[in-house]
Amino acid sequence: MSITVTKDVFQLAEVFTISRGSRTEAQVLTARVDRDGVVGQGECVPYARYGETLDSVIEEILSLPSEITRAALQGALPAGAARNAVDCALWDWEAKSKGVRVWDILGLPEPKPEITAYTLSLGEPDAMEAS
Repeated sequence: MSITVTKDVFQLAEVFTISRGSRTEAQVLTARVDRDGVVGQGECVPYARYGETLDSVIEEILSLPSEITRAALQGALPAGAARNAVDCALWDWEAKSKGVRVWDILGLPEPKPEITAYTLSLGEPDAMEAS
């Protein structure tokens, strides 16, 4: 098995501002687990407010032993972006290798759409209302 990680930078259509600052891009890391010709993928976004950087998360992911399991992962990395990305990649790999969906492995019903929150970018009241 091999574990790799890549960085993607996505330019935002417009500046996104919240109380902690503004962003013009999203920096996303993708962890890939490759075993027996099957590739599982998981993504994460490192958060500075939790002491994470792109480099620190990449280092955590690449520090893992090549045969890491989901159970071993829980003790190998602290909760955070790196563990999330690798955990998702391992679930994706298992589902693909078995030809099933993750919810089938867990014995859960197919997920349905959920209502979620939407964060508005701070701006002029009229612009925020139009969002």
